[in-house]
Amino acid sequence: MAGLQQRVRWIIVFIIGLLVASCQQQSIERAQPSVQMSLSPQLLDKTMPSTSSLTQEIRIGLLLPLSGAQAELGQTLENAITLGFLESAQSNTKLLPFDTCSAPDGAQQAMQKALSAGVHAIVGPLTATETAAIQGLSSLPILTLSNDRSVANEHVFMFGIMPDDQVRALTDHLQSKAIRKIAVLAPATPYGNHVAQLFQTAADQKGIQVQLTSYSQQNLQNPEFLAPLVGQNIGGFVILESGQAATALASLLAYHNLISPEITCYGLDNWRTSQELATNPLFAGATFAALDATSFAKFESHYMQAYGQQPQIIAGIGYDAIRVALFALSTGKMNKALITPDGFRGVYGVLRLLPSGTNQRTVQLYTFTQGQTLPTQAPIKK
Repeated sequence: MAGLQQRVRWIIVFIIGLLVASCQQQSIERAQPSVQMSLSPQLLDKTMPSTSSLTQEIRIGLLLPLSGAQAELGQTLENAITLGFLESAQSNTKLLPFDTCSAPDGAQQAMQKALSAGVHAIVGPLTATETAAIQGLSSLPILTLSNDRSVANEHVFMFGIMPDDQVRALTDHLQSKAIRKIAVLAPATPYGNHVAQLFQTAADQKGIQVQLTSYSQQNLQNPEFLAPLVGQNIGGFVILESGQAATALASLLAYHNLISPEITCYGLDNWRTSQELATNPLFAGATFAALDATSFAKFESHYMQAYGQQPQIIAGIGYDAIRVALFALSTGKMNKALITPDGFRGVYGVLRLLPSGTNQRTVQLYTFTQGQTLPTQAPIKK
């Protein structure tokens, strides 16, 4: 415990020093883990690699939005990354945080500071625009927290949750149920358009016809919005949103008698934490593809012990990113270690980084049954 206390104090002192030179020149209140907590040597599954001994000092640059519009997310990520660092790092490893100020130009300044500090790898930034802003500044490995594949390449590795594996798993499930036509209800946003296209591609490969219905928030107030789907012999309705939007869409489907115990709704990972949908009779029997989050409870418990609050979903991504970075750096061949075919077991199941910089994750099918969220089958390994 004394060793942990000393390292926590070192991080606090170091962070305060860096804040003096932050791009916003302002004081930022930083949460730190309670020194009363007890961190196990291996929080998650033992197949998650741990670092080995090295003699040279290893420096990891941490680029996060610690001020500006994304500061709340930045703080959550810093908390989680600090936990992962304290748990897995060797004494010769330093974590150097830099504020991106929630902006691309701030990310560039943060990256330049990190390079001046002699870092060996970067964890972050959070967004695709920030990541794109720093790509050309160095060939160092970057473990971005974004899920936008447009920034991925041979030295920029994505840790953000991508919908691709979920879409494929759900499409496979629809094919196994002999469903030949589906409607994809997608918000008229870049995310909605992207995921709708993923469904179109995956469904074409399985011989499933897709009827795409794009909508705005105003459409959800119109009872006749989904009337064109009546009489189209649709065997399932994929709803890309969660929460109130998903509830509104299901209500409109029910209004037109389009859903029944035999013809239900389907969704993705954003349904996993929605108790609102789980207990709504309109979603009884609904199936969705989501991450295998069986290890998240352990991480959540340690996070709450350290910071006294529940972590956001994105916190697990940051936690895994720093641990993978520590392992890969310990091998002396970071890029090769990052793309190991076996992948890494973390908060959201098995994560496999690909040479292209994108990723694959373990996917699980779940069904809402009598107000509970129950696994439909064993996790699907890609």
